[in-house]
Amino acid sequence: MMTADQRMKVLKILSSSSLTRTGLEAYRERILDMLAEDDPSYAELTRAFDNAVPSDSYLVFMGFCPGANFARRQDTRWRTLGICEFEFDQSETQVRRFSTIRVGDQIILKKREIIGKTMKLYGHGKVIGVDYTAEGRRVLKMAWHPDETIIEVPLMGCNSTVNLKKTATVLRIL
Repeated sequence: MMTADQRMKVLKILSSSSLTRTGLEAYRERILDMLAEDDPSYAELTRAFDNAVPSDSYLVFMGFCPGANFARRQDTRWRTLGICEFEFDQSETQVRRFSTIRVGDQIILKKREIIGKTMKLYGHGKVIGVDYTAEGRRVLKMAWHPDETIIEVPLMGCNSTVNLKKTATVLRIL
């Protein structure tokens, strides 16, 4: 059982944005492993960890056309609902990558254009929260930028649906 003082200390650390995403995950494991799931603090701290902003930011180049089929594009629905989600459970690697996206990361909607060379970017937004559906599927709450200008850029190794790149790395390329 966690005391109120201990809980407040953890919440203060999480709100400070002082931990890297790796540090956040290690801290999460250490704290949540100390608690039983029926502990009143467990649900509150789980939400706080999910919504903590790490000190390191990433750009996430996110595909939005299931099966690379533009007719099945999801971006317009995501923008309308203020969300971003990933529903291709067959790829454990992709699901794992999507689970590492954090509050404060930028999502950039992308579709490969010239295979192996370029991609088109269809918009971007900032992750402002994390939520879960009743079935337990992770959903990112988004603040989508209203600009819908489409630009073509080098592929930058973004061949998967979910591609996380350190912000500094992308800025060096561009």
